[in-house]
Amino acid sequence: MKYKASINAGTVEIVHDIDITDGVPTLNGEPREAYFQKLSGDTLASDGPDGVYHFVYQGRVYLAEAKRTDEGYSIRLGNETFTVGLADEKKLLLERIGIRTKSKNASGEIKAPMPGLVVKIEVAVGDAVRVGQGLVLLEAMKMENEIKSSVAGTVLEIKVAERQTVEKNTLLLKIG
Repeated sequence: MKYKASINAGTVEIVHDIDITDGVPTLNGEPREAYFQKLSGDTLASDGPDGVYHFVYQGRVYLAEAKRTDEGYSIRLGNETFTVGLADEKKLLLERIGIRTKSKNASGEIKAPMPGLVVKIEVAVGDAVRVGQGLVLLEAMKMENEIKSSVAGTVLEIKVAERQTVEKNTLLLKIG
């Protein structure tokens, strides 16, 4: 899968193709020795990538601390901190056709970024949610897109139902 990474607010941009075959990742077709393991923090499944990692790259060992931010991630390696944004092929395609995947103005009104079918509602009224938490699975262009919360708060109202078709900008739910 191809990714586009921006480091330190776009000062360095790289486009690379990562493929893991027999446990060896490749970068632009070149095999790279790379390995990482989470040492502390919540598990990846429950709270994303926040935490401390043991990271080996090309024979050098690093301790890296990762934290999710509004811009993407803040990665600290030794005394240096990097702001990293990462976009996969799906996000790049959506941006190319004019659909932004991140809300410019964070509000408690979560709207459909594109027309589609509500596949699953992942929260209920009264649930506490955090920034970046998945709220709704929306199927569009034969892909499932997870709509994430742009704000922290409590789910006040759910305005749609599963298997409902929605148009772009349809109000899905409210968070207060």
